[in-house]
Amino acid sequence: MKRLSIGLLLAIVAIGGSSFKNAKKAITENYIVQTSSGYFIRLATAPGACMSSSGLNCKYAVTAFGRIYIPAQSSYTSNNIQDYLDDDWLEPIDGIGSGIYHPL
Repeated sequence: MKRLSIGLLLAIVAIGGSSFKNAKKAITENYIVQTSSGYFIRLATAPGACMSSSGLNCKYAVTAFGRIYIPAQSSYTSNNIQDYLDDDWLEPIDGIGSGIYHPL
């Protein structure tokens, strides 16, 4: 019985430890912007302008929940951005319309 208890305890510790390793790292940046490639990237600051095009806004502010739940990836698709908007993880910036972001 003692061996079974120790074995179960070790299994629980192993599963718990691997779940921490596999957890996705959340982002720390304040903005997600659309590049000329059509993908979105993370930026700490986003001074600059947007060139008009159809589609989603060129700049979004990351909310407090977004910093927790948006996974740290090298880029994001339009579908990712729409999902994050639906979850209130991103919010449109007033006065910023659809387009491609261009830094100053």
